[in-house]
Amino acid sequence: MLKEQFTGLAPLIGHWRGAGVNRDKEPFICQVGLTPALSGMFLRLVVVAQSGSAVVHAEETWVYPGGFGELEALQFTMQGGPRHLLVQQHPEGVVLSSPNPEAREEFRESVVLHYPNKDGAWRLIYSWGLPGETLSERSNARMIRDAL
Repeated sequence: MLKEQFTGLAPLIGHWRGAGVNRDKEPFICQVGLTPALSGMFLRLVVVAQSGSAVVHAEETWVYPGGFGELEALQFTMQGGPRHLLVQQHPEGVVLSSPNPEAREEFRESVVLHYPNKDGAWRLIYSWGLPGETLSERSNARMIRDAL
């Protein structure tokens, strides 16, 4: 049984595969898995992106109920971590983001998981900004359900 706070993520539960373009305009393939864990107390989000045979990004994020009925996340990446993220549910999808996206003196990121369209596909958008830089979209992928 999934905890009530996770209702907004329910349409994205499952295994997904997609193709996208990174910040250097290079194509990549992406795999996303969102599964309930620990009796529905957490959601486990795993994202792996490959360019050719090289893994260029891999992360595992645990989404959990925080204070005041909000969702929070703890992210671990091959580039570093852990990082604390806030989870916001919107009518068009879910956003996992740095706690203070306006803090230009530090690294910020945002991952947008759009809800599936009528054809079942959805978009993953990854934005980030290094210290002193603007937070902007760096890569995106169109995701479809993976038959496994």
